[in-house]
Amino acid sequence: MSFHKRIIRRTCVQEKRFERELCHIYVTCISEGEADRYKKCFQNYAEKTGHVDAYCETKIVELREGIDDSIKSILKRENMTECGWKLFKDYKVDDIAFNAFIQQYTNSTIDEKCFDEEIKNIFEKFAQGAKSYCFPEFIGNHFDKLERGDLDASDSHMAACVFKYLISIKIIDPKLHNVSEEVYTNENCEAEFAEWRESFPSVFFPFAFNFYDGIFGLGTAKVVECELQKTKEEKLNEQMFSCRILAFLDQSDAQLQESRINFINLNKKYLKIQLQCLDKIFECAVE
Repeated sequence: MSFHKRIIRRTCVQEKRFERELCHIYVTCISEGEADRYKKCFQNYAEKTGHVDAYCETKIVELREGIDDSIKSILKRENMTECGWKLFKDYKVDDIAFNAFIQQYTNSTIDEKCFDEEIKNIFEKFAQGAKSYCFPEFIGNHFDKLERGDLDASDSHMAACVFKYLISIKIIDPKLHNVSEEVYTNENCEAEFAEWRESFPSVFFPFAFNFYDGIFGLGTAKVVECELQKTKEEKLNEQMFSCRILAFLDQSDAQLQESRINFINLNKKYLKIQLQCLDKIFECAVE
């Protein structure tokens, strides 16, 4: 069992550098005259003050349809067209991708074809996260692979402290789960407690924004900040750890099944938090 701390140190300055580097990758393939018209179109659309003519309306529709088609093709391949599309629509992920293109194109020249590749790349990752929502057994199978029985001796102190901490914050009920006091009573865990009150160790999730410098070409610092804050407020990592660590005890089949269901539902909740925070990509971009 692994106990580790999430390390997130991103700044808007670093992300601005990332965005500039990304813009050098995008090379427009349309004529100079049309490029100016194309850019003006999206500037007017973004400002909502300029005239949006028929040409511009057509380009906007084409862009939206292109984004949607890219998303749906990935979801179709993963056999979750209906479920995955509803999930992404509920959290307006397609709109966020569209607005990310608009924001970048009004500030620099970005090739739509290149951006389409970015869309596909990101939604390949999103699709892996969506599996935990659309196919619960994807996460359930991970839970089933956790070893049963006694913890490894090298982890005994840390495991005891985790039990002690989760019991102290009422995440684990020792009587309900038959956790003997001998497991944790005599452990000195003050150093660990001080650290965990500030930031509890993160656990397995199928997709995490902190692994990526950018989403749709924009920085993720504010997204990660939002995600960490909501996760902390919900004590999501603590609840996830309780499911995992209880699996190492000699639990009844009913108790294991309860932990398994909780494990699946908490992963779904985490994915929803991530999607709720996704629109934060725009905050860092305007600082």
